[in-house]
Amino acid sequence: MKKKKIIVLSTISIIALVCGIYGYYCFTASIAFLFSIVIYDNVLQNKVRKQKYPFGSYSEIRNVDCLVIGDMISASSVVPSGCNYIQISAPGRSLKSSFEILKHTSSILKEDGGVVYLIVDIKNRNNGFSVFDIPFFHPVTIRKYNLYDLEKKARYRILFAPIKSMRYVLGVTKNVKNKENKAEDGLYTDIGNFCRDRNMKLCVIELK
Repeated sequence: MKKKKIIVLSTISIIALVCGIYGYYCFTASIAFLFSIVIYDNVLQNKVRKQKYPFGSYSEIRNVDCLVIGDMISASSVVPSGCNYIQISAPGRSLKSSFEILKHTSSILKEDGGVVYLIVDIKNRNNGFSVFDIPFFHPVTIRKYNLYDLEKKARYRILFAPIKSMRYVLGVTKNVKNKENKAEDGLYTDIGNFCRDRNMKLCVIELK
């Protein structure tokens, strides 16, 4: 697959170069733009695959100290020094999304005393799912929440979420505002019970 991509991109580059030499500048500019989009999308997909890798069948990563899920921050700003961790982040990830991802990934934590950090921007706390959440969901989850349309859009994140895709690729993080264990009703209670039943410590991080 990679060889095919290289061949295609090389061919496009040669065509653009030839067109530029013969004065077809608008066409060359269009080709160059498409070329940039392809490269950009490839980087985006690679970053998504990199986040998924620790949870794949071929990964040997297990028994980590901390799991950081949610909006984009520098994990080192919340994870204690000396602790190993896995981070699953995406721009604007809601609390509901983070909880659903936690259900699918919590087994990577060490059995006794693992820490879960949920990162949420107050403005996006009550939002639903996004194209960046789909890769971590089981088909049963897709069916449960009827996310088939979102699953299709997830194949073209760069088109359906261009700004968030740019922030994701560039690794633009937000600042931590508060770090506290929430004691609110509703979803916070469900998350707290989930972690408590599995002997995991929960810490909710608010962003400004």
